Amino acid sequence: MSNICVLGCGTWGSALAQILAFNDHNVTMWHYDKNKLLKINKDRSHPNLPNFTYHSSISFDNDLKSAIKNTDLIVIATPSKSVRSLSRLLGSHISSEQIIVSTSKGLESKTLKRMSEVIREEINTISEKNIIALYGPSHAEEVIKKFPTAIVAASQDIENAQKAQSIFSSEILRVYTNKDIVGVELGGSLKNVIAIGVGMCDGVGFGDNTKSAIITRGMAEIIRLGVAMGARKETFSGLSGIGDMIATCLSKHSRNRYVGE
Repeated sequence: MSNICVLGCGTWGSALAQILAFNDHNVTMWHYDKNKLLKINKDRSHPNLPNFTYHSSISFDNDLKSAIKNTDLIVIATPSKSVRSLSRLLGSHISSEQIIVSTSKGLESKTLKRMSEVIREEINTISEKNIIALYGPSHAEEVIKKFPTAIVAASQDIENAQKAQSIFSSEILRVYTNKDIVGVELGGSLKNVIAIGVGMCDGVGFGDNTKSAIITRGMAEIIRLGVAMGARKETFSGLSGIGDMIATCLSKHSRNRYVGE
């Protein structure tokens, strides 16, 4: 049993917290909006997840220092645009033994840095090896319905990735491991651009031929860029590459596809 704090009460953070609670871990959820947190705690439901009820063991805390105190693992499940400011707030409260799991997909708009790079810049008390990227084709709407899902935990330290694998794995969630955190983060972030293009095809009425071409050639470009940025080519054949690309480009749950449409 681990003590875990999930930062962010969005749909994905809530789905992960639910899995962790059912895995018998001690889970605390944090959110910056105290009033929203109080309402969630009172109703035990989420406004964007119909028919969802938080596990009875999940607790909620608006005080960041208190929420992460004595935790083994901290899950960052906020939008990517908030990761730097949140990491800055975390900086003085994190110990060198704690592990951070980043689930926020995207590149920082001003610097084009990956989320693990942003976290490391703002939290100098931890090693790069203690940062894990948890990515893959995983819509929260399907996870809470207990649809089988597979994701990947990536870290420079494969033992830490395996720790995350052990903590998050469940009957419905299969977690693989990978040492190529660069490739996993890039695959999970760059596919969003391609998904917008596929959504545009839907919007103007183009069919499967056009969408298949965009997905295939888009992945080729992502691989070339990823390798140039230090990723391994084979990573993009995995869950955070072609797997996440398929889910994001073709799913009704995909916000990026919807933006394009």
